[in-house]
Amino acid sequence: MANPIRKIKTLAGTVVWQVDGRKFNAAPRRPQFATKEQAETALSEMIARRGAGLHPGRRDITFAAQAEALLKNSADALAGKTLRAYSSTLQAHLLPAFGNKRVIDISTAQIKAFLAEKRAPRKVVKIVTVGEGRCRDRTTTIPVGDFDSATMRKLGPEVERQLAPASVQQLRATLSVVFQSAVEDGLISVNPLAAIRLGRRGRKARVAASVAVAEEKPFTEAERDALLRWCAETDAELGDFLALLFKTGCRIGEGRALRWGDIHPDYIQIERNVDDKGEITLTKTGLARKVELAADLKKILAARFVDRQRTGHGTGATDYVFGNGAPIAVRKLARRWEAARDACGLASHRLYDCRSTFASVLLTRGAPLLWVSKMLGHSDAVTTLKSYARWMPTESRGHINLLDQPPALAATDRAEMKSATC
Repeated sequence: MANPIRKIKTLAGTVVWQVDGRKFNAAPRRPQFATKEQAETALSEMIARRGAGLHPGRRDITFAAQAEALLKNSADALAGKTLRAYSSTLQAHLLPAFGNKRVIDISTAQIKAFLAEKRAPRKVVKIVTVGEGRCRDRTTTIPVGDFDSATMRKLGPEVERQLAPASVQQLRATLSVVFQSAVEDGLISVNPLAAIRLGRRGRKARVAASVAVAEEKPFTEAERDALLRWCAETDAELGDFLALLFKTGCRIGEGRALRWGDIHPDYIQIERNVDDKGEITLTKTGLARKVELAADLKKILAARFVDRQRTGHGTGATDYVFGNGAPIAVRKLARRWEAARDACGLASHRLYDCRSTFASVLLTRGAPLLWVSKMLGHSDAVTTLKSYARWMPTESRGHINLLDQPPALAATDRAEMKSATC
């Protein structure tokens, strides 16, 4: 979604910052401010004043009404992909179970029972529904208990399936967000999810606490080189895009949203993202950052610039580096990536693993954690540490001797150790 703050020039020639307050019921609807900081403060106050749109103290609010208000009032604050994930999770699982219940009546015990049921395997069957018009012969998979032989026809044997751990974690997270919004609205005093704690003792409990966290799986040097060689022969644009991910660690949407004006002699300015619907948004953290430009990537982008000029593609400051007039479509990119991945025998890898490769290679070779975190655009270095700590060197390399040296000599030794590791 577009940023509600924009910089404009008035008829008098002065520059002001305007906030689009229509979605926040602001008065005036588009206030103007002398500085960007004042505009950002005003926007925060608008969002806080608007709240979730429900009256504190009301006891008749249902889970469905609270969830609807949350989605409506979070549209400006959350990425489109996140909103769609919340919406699909609510429609498929949560509203059928809790939709008609009052928020104040839903207990921790009920939530525990619901999550336990979702974790348990269940028998399902693939069927064809018999209907009229557009719905005729519609194929779907349903629980065996819902099968109706009068209106359905089986398309195979009954099988046991269960939700993936990550899917159950998504249910839990969505529930927690809805109940937390109810706490903030004064409907309930405590989030019922807060009372559900995973045990910390035992191997199974530790595994259960981490199953929903995707393990980083960077490419090896041989795998990376195989991908780039295949792309050089078959799909040059994909090869350039992969090189960008490998050499900058940017997110996929940030790479798709890159413009020629963002590329500078020594760095790349990353300040926008494009979601899976093609809408331009801010970065995940809402902040712009500068990523240092590696020499190899500089040559690749320079060659791409010349080739784009030769073939008649736009190379102006606002033209996109990848795509044709608009950012490269996510589905088109996915198909091309799958073709390259399968051709190189790397079916277990995701495109996002290019970002993991960037971080793991730098940390393995001794790059400072805080600098890597800054290049990745993490809002907190703790995020970087949690994901990539296992690639950080743990050998002593004489660091203990720094305790016995004067400050000036210790600084010299640190510089020498750093150059040796790089």
